[in-house]
Amino acid sequence: MHPKLALYGGGAVCAGVLAWCVWRAPHVAAAALLVFVELQAALKFYLSSAFGPAKDAATILVVVVVVAPVLFSRAGRARVPDRWLLAALVALLTVYVLDPAGGHAAGWLPAVRLVGESFGLFAVGWLARDPARSWRWLARALVGCGMVQSAFGIVQQLLGADRLVTQLGLAYGSQVRTTTSGQLRSLGTFDDPFNYGAITTLALVVAAVTIRRAWLRYATVALLAVGVVVSVDRTMIVLLPVFVLLWLAVRGRAALAALLIAGGIAAGALVLSLPSAPPPPQVVLADTAPGNFLLTLNGRTETWSQVIRGPADVLFGRGVGVLGSGLARSQQQGISEQARYVDGVAPPPATNDDLTSLDNSYVALVADVGLLGLALLVLFGARVWAGLAAGLHTRTRPALAGGAVLVVTLVDGLTRTSLTAFPFGFVALLVLGAALAAVHAGPSAPSVPTLSAPTRTEGEVRSMHHEAVAH
Repeated sequence: MHPKLALYGGGAVCAGVLAWCVWRAPHVAAAALLVFVELQAALKFYLSSAFGPAKDAATILVVVVVVAPVLFSRAGRARVPDRWLLAALVALLTVYVLDPAGGHAAGWLPAVRLVGESFGLFAVGWLARDPARSWRWLARALVGCGMVQSAFGIVQQLLGADRLVTQLGLAYGSQVRTTTSGQLRSLGTFDDPFNYGAITTLALVVAAVTIRRAWLRYATVALLAVGVVVSVDRTMIVLLPVFVLLWLAVRGRAALAALLIAGGIAAGALVLSLPSAPPPPQVVLADTAPGNFLLTLNGRTETWSQVIRGPADVLFGRGVGVLGSGLARSQQQGISEQARYVDGVAPPPATNDDLTSLDNSYVALVADVGLLGLALLVLFGARVWAGLAAGLHTRTRPALAGGAVLVVTLVDGLTRTSLTAFPFGFVALLVLGAALAAVHAGPSAPSVPTLSAPTRTEGEVRSMHHEAVAH
Protein backbone atom coordinates (compact mmCIF):
# COMPACT_ATOMS: atom_id res chain seq x y z
CA MET A 1 0.00 0.00 0.00
CA HIS A 2 1.23 3.48 -0.84
CA PRO A 3 2.40 5.35 2.30
CA LYS A 4 0.31 8.44 1.52
CA LEU A 5 -2.77 6.32 0.93
CA ALA A 6 -2.26 4.61 4.27
CA LEU A 7 -1.76 7.98 5.95
CA TYR A 8 -4.92 9.46 4.44
CA GLY A 9 -6.88 6.30 5.25
CA GLY A 10 -5.74 6.35 8.87
CA GLY A 11 -6.61 10.05 9.13
CA ALA A 12 -10.07 9.40 7.71
CA VAL A 13 -10.66 6.60 10.22
CA CYS A 14 -9.53 8.79 13.12
CA ALA A 15 -11.75 11.65 11.92
CA GLY A 16 -14.69 9.29 11.66
CA VAL A 17 -14.15 7.98 15.19
CA LEU A 18 -13.87 11.53 16.56
CA ALA A 19 -16.99 12.60 14.69
CA TRP A 20 -18.90 9.67 16.18
CA CYS A 21 -17.69 10.62 19.68
CA VAL A 22 -18.76 14.24 19.14
CA TRP A 23 -22.17 13.09 17.93
CA ARG A 24 -22.68 10.78 20.90
CA ALA A 25 -21.55 13.28 23.54
CA PRO A 26 -21.56 16.85 22.16
CA HIS A 27 -21.47 18.34 25.66
CA VAL A 28 -18.23 16.51 26.43
CA ALA A 29 -16.77 17.47 23.05
CA ALA A 30 -17.56 21.16 23.57
CA ALA A 31 -16.00 21.18 27.04
CA ALA A 32 -12.93 19.30 25.79
CA LEU A 33 -12.56 21.76 22.91
CA LEU A 34 -12.70 24.69 25.35
CA VAL A 35 -9.92 23.14 27.45
CA PHE A 36 -7.86 22.48 24.30
CA VAL A 37 -8.30 26.08 23.12
CA GLU A 38 -7.01 27.40 26.44
CA LEU A 39 -3.99 25.07 26.46
CA GLN A 40 -3.24 25.19 22.73
CA ALA A 41 -0.60 27.94 22.90
CA ALA A 42 1.43 26.09 25.55
CA LEU A 43 1.10 22.77 23.71
CA LYS A 44 2.22 24.42 20.48
CA PHE A 45 5.18 26.11 22.17
CA TYR A 46 6.51 23.21 24.23
CA LEU A 47 5.45 20.13 22.23
CA SER A 48 4.76 20.70 18.54
CA SER A 49 3.71 23.45 16.14
CA ALA A 50 1.20 20.94 14.72
CA PHE A 51 -1.16 21.95 17.53
CA GLY A 52 -1.70 25.18 15.55
CA PRO A 53 -3.72 23.68 12.67
CA ALA A 54 -5.04 20.98 15.02
CA LYS A 55 -7.24 23.54 16.77
CA ASP A 56 -8.78 24.53 13.42
CA ALA A 57 -9.44 20.90 12.51
CA ALA A 58 -10.99 20.18 15.92
CA THR A 59 -13.16 23.31 15.77
CA ILE A 60 -14.44 22.59 12.26
CA LEU A 61 -15.18 18.97 13.19
CA VAL A 62 -17.24 19.95 16.23
CA VAL A 63 -19.10 22.70 14.35
CA VAL A 64 -19.99 20.44 11.41
CA VAL A 65 -21.10 17.47 13.53
CA VAL A 66 -23.21 19.53 15.96
CA VAL A 67 -24.62 22.31 13.75
CA ALA A 68 -25.09 20.68 10.32
CA PRO A 69 -27.81 18.19 11.43
CA VAL A 70 -29.80 21.09 12.88
CA LEU A 71 -29.56 23.40 9.87
CA PHE A 72 -30.03 20.78 7.15
CA SER A 73 -33.03 18.95 8.57
CA ARG A 74 -36.61 20.13 8.88
CA ALA A 75 -36.93 18.79 12.41
CA GLY A 76 -33.70 20.53 13.45
CA ARG A 77 -34.74 23.88 12.04
CA ALA A 78 -38.11 23.56 13.74
CA ARG A 79 -36.47 23.57 17.18
CA VAL A 80 -34.32 26.66 16.55
CA PRO A 81 -35.42 28.98 19.38
CA ASP A 82 -34.84 32.31 17.59
CA ARG A 83 -35.17 32.57 13.81
CA TRP A 84 -34.05 36.22 13.76
CA LEU A 85 -30.84 35.36 15.57
CA LEU A 86 -30.16 32.51 13.16
CA ALA A 87 -30.87 34.79 10.19
CA ALA A 88 -28.45 37.45 11.50
CA LEU A 89 -25.78 34.82 12.04
CA VAL A 90 -26.17 33.30 8.57
CA ALA A 91 -26.34 36.73 6.90
CA LEU A 92 -23.14 37.92 8.59
CA LEU A 93 -21.23 34.81 7.51
CA THR A 94 -22.65 35.14 3.98
CA VAL A 95 -21.46 38.75 3.70
CA TYR A 96 -17.97 37.67 4.71
CA VAL A 97 -17.95 34.86 2.17
CA LEU A 98 -19.21 37.08 -0.68
CA ASP A 99 -16.81 39.93 0.22
CA PRO A 100 -18.78 42.63 -1.68
CA ALA A 101 -16.20 45.41 -1.26
CA GLY A 102 -13.10 43.35 -2.03
CA GLY A 103 -11.79 40.86 -4.53
CA HIS A 104 -11.15 37.89 -2.25
CA ALA A 105 -7.57 38.97 -1.52
CA ALA A 106 -4.94 36.83 0.15
CA GLY A 107 -6.30 37.68 3.60
CA TRP A 108 -9.88 36.73 2.70
CA LEU A 109 -9.64 33.04 3.59
CA PRO A 110 -7.96 33.52 7.01
CA ALA A 111 -10.51 36.22 7.92
CA VAL A 112 -13.48 34.08 6.84
CA ARG A 113 -12.04 31.11 8.73
CA LEU A 114 -11.72 33.08 11.99
CA VAL A 115 -15.23 34.56 11.72
CA GLY A 116 -16.75 31.23 10.68
CA GLU A 117 -15.09 29.25 13.46
CA SER A 118 -15.92 31.82 16.16
CA PHE A 119 -19.60 32.16 15.32
CA GLY A 120 -19.74 28.47 14.49
CA LEU A 121 -18.77 27.76 18.09
CA PHE A 122 -21.56 30.07 19.22
CA ALA A 123 -23.92 27.88 17.18
CA VAL A 124 -22.42 24.76 18.83
CA GLY A 125 -23.34 26.07 22.26
CA TRP A 126 -26.69 27.49 21.15
CA LEU A 127 -27.98 24.51 19.13
CA ALA A 128 -26.81 21.70 21.40
CA ARG A 129 -29.21 18.77 21.85
CA ASP A 130 -29.16 18.99 25.65
CA PRO A 131 -28.71 22.69 26.51
CA ALA A 132 -28.74 22.29 30.29
CA ARG A 133 -26.08 19.58 30.27
CA SER A 134 -23.94 21.44 27.74
CA TRP A 135 -24.07 24.57 29.86
CA ARG A 136 -23.04 22.72 33.02
CA TRP A 137 -20.09 21.06 31.31
CA LEU A 138 -18.88 24.25 29.65
CA ALA A 139 -19.27 26.34 32.82
CA ARG A 140 -17.26 23.82 34.85
CA ALA A 141 -14.59 23.56 32.16
CA LEU A 142 -14.28 27.36 31.94
CA VAL A 143 -14.06 27.83 35.72
CA GLY A 144 -11.66 24.91 36.16
CA CYS A 145 -9.36 26.20 33.42
CA GLY A 146 -9.60 29.69 34.86
CA MET A 147 -8.37 28.47 38.25
CA VAL A 148 -5.42 26.73 36.58
CA GLN A 149 -4.66 29.84 34.54
CA SER A 150 -4.78 32.03 37.67
CA ALA A 151 -2.39 29.68 39.48
CA PHE A 152 0.00 29.87 36.52
CA GLY A 153 -0.30 33.66 36.48
CA ILE A 154 0.57 33.94 40.19
CA VAL A 155 3.55 31.60 39.77
CA GLN A 156 4.76 33.68 36.82
CA GLN A 157 4.74 36.76 39.03
CA LEU A 158 6.89 34.91 41.56
CA LEU A 159 9.34 33.82 38.85
CA GLY A 160 9.65 37.24 37.25
CA ALA A 161 10.21 38.27 33.66
CA ASP A 162 13.89 37.35 33.52
CA ARG A 163 13.39 33.74 34.61
CA LEU A 164 10.43 33.29 32.27
CA VAL A 165 12.72 34.28 29.41
CA THR A 166 15.99 32.62 30.33
CA GLN A 167 14.68 29.44 32.00
CA LEU A 168 11.36 28.77 30.25
CA GLY A 169 12.40 30.10 26.85
CA LEU A 170 9.57 32.60 26.41
CA ALA A 171 10.23 35.56 24.13
CA TYR A 172 10.42 39.00 25.65
CA GLY A 173 8.16 41.52 23.97
CA SER A 174 5.76 39.06 22.34
CA GLN A 175 4.94 36.67 25.19
CA VAL A 176 6.65 38.20 28.22
CA ARG A 177 5.49 41.80 28.52
CA THR A 178 5.92 44.43 31.20
CA THR A 179 4.39 47.80 31.92
CA THR A 180 6.34 51.05 31.65
CA SER A 181 7.10 50.73 35.38
CA GLY A 182 8.55 47.24 34.91
CA GLN A 183 5.58 45.25 36.28
CA LEU A 184 5.25 41.83 34.65
CA ARG A 185 1.97 41.05 32.89
CA SER A 186 1.16 37.40 33.59
CA LEU A 187 0.07 35.35 30.59
CA GLY A 188 -0.90 31.92 31.96
CA THR A 189 -0.69 29.33 29.19
CA PHE A 190 -1.58 31.86 26.48
CA ASP A 191 0.58 33.81 24.04
CA ASP A 192 -0.11 37.21 25.61
CA PRO A 193 -1.44 38.66 28.86
CA PHE A 194 -4.56 40.24 27.32
CA ASN A 195 -6.15 36.97 26.24
CA TYR A 196 -5.23 35.59 29.66
CA GLY A 197 -6.85 38.50 31.50
CA ALA A 198 -10.02 38.51 29.38
CA ILE A 199 -10.64 34.74 29.53
CA THR A 200 -9.91 34.66 33.28
CA THR A 201 -12.51 37.42 33.68
CA LEU A 202 -15.01 35.23 31.84
CA ALA A 203 -14.26 32.42 34.28
CA LEU A 204 -14.69 34.80 37.22
CA VAL A 205 -18.14 36.05 36.22
CA VAL A 206 -19.35 32.51 35.47
CA ALA A 207 -17.99 31.19 38.78
CA ALA A 208 -19.71 33.99 40.71
CA VAL A 209 -23.18 32.80 39.63
CA THR A 210 -22.80 29.07 39.04
CA ILE A 211 -21.01 27.81 42.17
CA ARG A 212 -23.62 27.21 44.83
CA ARG A 213 -21.53 26.54 47.95
CA ALA A 214 -20.71 29.95 49.39
CA TRP A 215 -17.23 29.13 50.71
CA LEU A 216 -16.20 27.49 47.43
CA ARG A 217 -17.65 30.37 45.40
CA TYR A 218 -15.82 33.02 47.41
CA ALA A 219 -12.51 31.12 47.33
CA THR A 220 -12.77 30.54 43.57
CA VAL A 221 -13.73 34.12 42.82
CA ALA A 222 -10.88 35.41 44.99
CA LEU A 223 -8.34 33.24 43.14
CA LEU A 224 -9.70 34.30 39.77
CA ALA A 225 -9.72 37.97 40.79
CA VAL A 226 -6.04 37.75 41.71
CA GLY A 227 -5.44 36.10 38.34
CA VAL A 228 -7.12 39.01 36.55
CA VAL A 229 -5.14 41.58 38.55
CA VAL A 230 -1.74 40.00 37.79
CA SER A 231 -2.53 40.21 34.07
CA VAL A 232 -2.36 44.02 34.48
CA ASP A 233 -5.07 44.27 31.82
CA ARG A 234 -6.56 47.67 32.61
CA THR A 235 -9.83 47.02 30.81
CA MET A 236 -10.56 43.84 32.77
CA ILE A 237 -9.37 45.31 36.08
CA VAL A 238 -11.78 48.25 35.64
CA LEU A 239 -14.63 45.78 35.04
CA LEU A 240 -14.06 43.97 38.37
CA PRO A 241 -15.63 46.61 40.68
CA VAL A 242 -18.46 47.07 38.17
CA PHE A 243 -19.33 43.37 38.42
CA VAL A 244 -19.09 43.53 42.21
CA LEU A 245 -21.69 46.30 42.28
CA LEU A 246 -23.94 44.45 39.85
CA TRP A 247 -23.64 41.29 41.95
CA LEU A 248 -24.69 43.18 45.08
CA ALA A 249 -27.68 44.57 43.22
CA VAL A 250 -28.68 41.10 41.97
CA ARG A 251 -28.40 39.66 45.49
CA GLY A 252 -30.85 42.22 46.84
CA ARG A 253 -28.33 44.78 48.07
CA ALA A 254 -29.08 47.57 45.61
CA ALA A 255 -28.90 50.16 48.39
CA LEU A 256 -25.38 49.03 49.35
CA ALA A 257 -24.34 49.07 45.69
CA ALA A 258 -25.69 52.62 45.29
CA LEU A 259 -23.90 53.67 48.50
CA LEU A 260 -20.60 52.27 47.22
CA ILE A 261 -21.05 54.04 43.89
CA ALA A 262 -21.79 57.34 45.63
CA GLY A 263 -18.81 56.82 47.96
CA GLY A 264 -16.53 56.10 45.02
CA ILE A 265 -17.67 59.23 43.20
CA ALA A 266 -17.24 61.35 46.33
CA ALA A 267 -13.77 59.92 47.02
CA GLY A 268 -12.73 60.57 43.42
CA ALA A 269 -14.00 64.15 43.58
CA LEU A 270 -12.16 64.68 46.89
CA VAL A 271 -8.89 63.40 45.51
CA LEU A 272 -9.20 65.59 42.43
CA SER A 273 -10.00 68.66 44.54
CA LEU A 274 -7.01 68.31 46.90
CA PRO A 275 -4.11 70.67 46.18
CA SER A 276 -0.93 69.03 45.00
CA ALA A 277 2.63 70.19 44.66
CA PRO A 278 3.68 71.16 41.16
CA PRO A 279 5.56 68.37 39.40
CA PRO A 280 9.26 68.82 38.69
CA PRO A 281 10.11 70.04 35.21
CA GLN A 282 10.71 67.23 32.76
CA VAL A 283 10.99 66.74 29.07
CA VAL A 284 7.93 65.06 27.54
CA LEU A 285 7.85 63.96 23.94
CA ALA A 286 4.92 65.31 21.96
CA ASP A 287 3.54 61.94 20.93
CA THR A 288 3.76 60.49 24.44
CA ALA A 289 2.23 63.38 26.34
CA PRO A 290 -0.57 62.36 28.73
CA GLY A 291 -3.08 64.52 26.88
CA ASN A 292 -2.31 62.92 23.55
CA PHE A 293 -2.36 59.50 25.18
CA LEU A 294 -5.90 60.01 26.47
CA LEU A 295 -7.28 61.86 23.48
CA THR A 296 -6.00 59.27 21.01
CA LEU A 297 -6.70 56.22 23.24
CA ASN A 298 -3.03 55.25 23.18
CA GLY A 299 -2.82 56.01 19.47
CA ARG A 300 -5.85 53.93 18.46
CA THR A 301 -7.87 56.80 16.99
CA GLU A 302 -4.98 57.74 14.71
CA THR A 303 -4.87 54.18 13.41
CA TRP A 304 -8.65 54.10 12.89
CA SER A 305 -8.52 57.34 10.89
CA GLN A 306 -6.01 55.71 8.55
CA VAL A 307 -8.11 52.56 8.21
CA ILE A 308 -11.45 54.30 7.57
CA ARG A 309 -10.46 56.88 4.94
CA GLY A 310 -13.85 58.21 3.97
CA PRO A 311 -17.62 57.62 3.68
CA ALA A 312 -17.16 54.84 1.10
CA ASP A 313 -15.02 52.82 3.51
CA VAL A 314 -17.66 53.27 6.21
CA LEU A 315 -20.54 52.19 3.99
CA PHE A 316 -18.96 49.30 2.12
CA GLY A 317 -15.69 48.52 3.91
CA ARG A 318 -12.32 47.94 2.30
CA GLY A 319 -12.66 44.22 1.73
CA VAL A 320 -12.45 41.11 3.88
CA GLY A 321 -8.90 40.42 4.99
CA VAL A 322 -7.43 43.57 3.43
CA LEU A 323 -6.66 44.82 6.95
CA GLY A 324 -6.51 43.39 10.43
CA SER A 325 -6.06 39.80 11.51
CA GLY A 326 -6.83 38.41 8.06
CA LEU A 327 -3.93 40.37 6.59
CA ALA A 328 -1.68 39.31 9.46
CA ARG A 329 -2.48 35.61 8.95
CA SER A 330 -1.99 35.86 5.17
CA GLN A 331 1.54 37.19 5.70
CA GLN A 332 2.58 34.02 7.53
CA GLN A 333 4.23 31.29 5.51
CA GLY A 334 3.21 27.76 6.50
CA ILE A 335 2.55 26.91 10.14
CA SER A 336 3.37 29.90 12.32
CA GLU A 337 6.16 29.40 14.83
CA GLN A 338 6.23 31.18 18.15
CA ALA A 339 9.26 33.27 19.03
CA ARG A 340 11.69 31.64 21.46
CA TYR A 341 14.49 32.90 23.63
CA VAL A 342 17.95 31.80 22.48
CA ASP A 343 20.92 32.63 24.65
CA GLY A 344 23.19 35.13 22.95
CA VAL A 345 20.74 35.94 20.16
CA ALA A 346 18.93 39.26 20.22
CA PRO A 347 15.13 38.93 20.01
CA PRO A 348 13.46 40.26 16.87
CA PRO A 349 12.13 43.81 17.19
CA ALA A 350 8.53 44.09 18.27
CA THR A 351 6.24 45.02 15.41
CA ASN A 352 3.17 47.21 15.59
CA ASP A 353 1.83 47.29 12.05
CA ASP A 354 -1.18 49.61 11.94
CA LEU A 355 -2.64 47.57 9.08
CA THR A 356 -2.68 44.33 11.07
CA SER A 357 -3.35 45.71 14.59
CA LEU A 358 -6.63 47.63 14.53
CA ASP A 359 -7.31 47.25 18.30
CA ASN A 360 -11.08 47.44 17.89
CA SER A 361 -13.39 44.63 16.83
CA TYR A 362 -16.04 47.00 15.47
CA VAL A 363 -13.62 49.07 13.40
CA ALA A 364 -12.22 45.81 12.04
CA LEU A 365 -15.73 44.68 11.13
CA VAL A 366 -16.49 47.95 9.32
CA ALA A 367 -13.15 47.71 7.51
CA ASP A 368 -14.09 44.20 6.33
CA VAL A 369 -17.75 44.52 5.30
CA GLY A 370 -18.88 48.06 6.11
CA LEU A 371 -21.99 49.23 7.93
CA LEU A 372 -24.01 46.23 6.75
CA GLY A 373 -21.79 43.90 8.75
CA LEU A 374 -21.95 46.18 11.79
CA ALA A 375 -25.76 46.31 11.54
CA LEU A 376 -25.92 42.52 11.41
CA LEU A 377 -23.65 42.30 14.46
CA VAL A 378 -25.90 44.76 16.31
CA LEU A 379 -28.93 42.64 15.41
CA PHE A 380 -27.08 39.54 16.59
CA GLY A 381 -26.21 41.16 19.93
CA ALA A 382 -29.72 42.53 20.38
CA ARG A 383 -31.30 39.12 19.83
CA VAL A 384 -28.85 37.49 22.25
CA TRP A 385 -29.65 40.10 24.88
CA ALA A 386 -33.39 39.69 24.27
CA GLY A 387 -33.05 35.94 24.74
CA LEU A 388 -31.15 36.41 28.01
CA ALA A 389 -33.57 39.07 29.28
CA ALA A 390 -36.28 36.58 30.21
CA GLY A 391 -33.88 34.75 32.49
CA LEU A 392 -32.44 37.97 33.90
CA HIS A 393 -35.84 38.91 35.32
CA THR A 394 -35.94 35.67 37.32
CA ARG A 395 -32.17 35.69 38.03
CA THR A 396 -31.50 32.27 36.54
CA ARG A 397 -27.83 31.35 36.68
CA PRO A 398 -27.26 30.84 32.92
CA ALA A 399 -28.90 34.20 32.15
CA LEU A 400 -26.79 36.08 34.70
CA ALA A 401 -23.62 34.37 33.50
CA GLY A 402 -24.53 34.92 29.85
CA GLY A 403 -25.25 38.59 30.44
CA ALA A 404 -21.90 39.06 32.16
CA VAL A 405 -20.08 37.18 29.39
CA LEU A 406 -21.79 39.38 26.80
CA VAL A 407 -20.71 42.53 28.64
CA VAL A 408 -17.08 41.35 28.88
CA THR A 409 -17.08 40.40 25.20
CA LEU A 410 -18.50 43.73 24.01
CA VAL A 411 -16.24 45.83 26.24
CA ASP A 412 -13.12 43.88 25.33
CA GLY A 413 -13.97 44.40 21.67
CA LEU A 414 -13.56 48.16 22.18
CA THR A 415 -9.84 47.88 22.85
CA ARG A 416 -8.85 44.71 20.97
CA THR A 417 -9.74 42.88 17.77
CA SER A 418 -10.90 40.02 19.95
CA LEU A 419 -14.52 39.31 19.01
CA THR A 420 -13.63 36.77 16.34
CA ALA A 421 -9.99 36.23 17.31
CA PHE A 422 -8.39 33.13 18.74
CA PRO A 423 -8.57 32.24 21.58
CA PHE A 424 -10.83 34.78 23.29
CA GLY A 425 -13.52 34.91 20.60
CA PHE A 426 -13.69 31.12 20.46
CA VAL A 427 -14.16 30.73 24.23
CA ALA A 428 -16.48 33.71 24.74
CA LEU A 429 -18.91 32.91 21.91
CA LEU A 430 -19.02 29.19 22.76
CA VAL A 431 -19.91 29.93 26.41
CA LEU A 432 -22.35 32.68 25.40
CA GLY A 433 -24.19 30.35 23.04
CA ALA A 434 -24.47 27.66 25.70
CA ALA A 435 -25.81 30.13 28.27
CA LEU A 436 -28.42 31.41 25.82
CA ALA A 437 -29.49 27.86 24.98
CA ALA A 438 -29.89 27.04 28.68
CA VAL A 439 -32.14 30.09 29.10
CA HIS A 440 -34.20 29.14 26.04
CA ALA A 441 -34.55 25.59 27.37
CA GLY A 442 -36.85 26.76 30.14
CA PRO A 443 -37.00 27.28 33.89
CA SER A 444 -35.08 24.12 34.77
CA ALA A 445 -32.02 26.18 35.69
CA PRO A 446 -32.10 27.30 39.35
CA SER A 447 -32.18 30.99 40.12
CA VAL A 448 -29.79 32.96 42.28
CA PRO A 449 -31.37 33.76 45.66
CA THR A 450 -31.21 37.22 47.15
CA LEU A 451 -29.27 37.87 50.34
CA SER A 452 -32.33 39.39 51.96
CA ALA A 453 -34.31 36.18 51.54
CA PRO A 454 -31.92 33.27 52.13
CA THR A 455 -32.97 29.86 50.92
CA ARG A 456 -33.58 27.02 53.34
CA THR A 457 -31.47 23.92 53.26
CA GLU A 458 -32.91 20.54 52.34
CA GLY A 459 -32.73 19.39 55.95
CA GLU A 460 -34.66 22.41 57.17
CA VAL A 461 -37.38 21.85 54.60
CA ARG A 462 -37.63 18.16 55.55
CA SER A 463 -37.89 18.94 59.29
CA MET A 464 -40.59 21.56 58.63
CA HIS A 465 -42.50 18.99 56.60
CA HIS A 466 -42.35 16.45 59.42
CA GLU A 467 -43.54 19.04 61.94
CA ALA A 468 -46.48 19.95 59.72
CA VAL A 469 -47.46 16.30 59.35
CA ALA A 470 -47.22 15.75 63.13
CA HIS A 471 -49.56 18.64 63.79
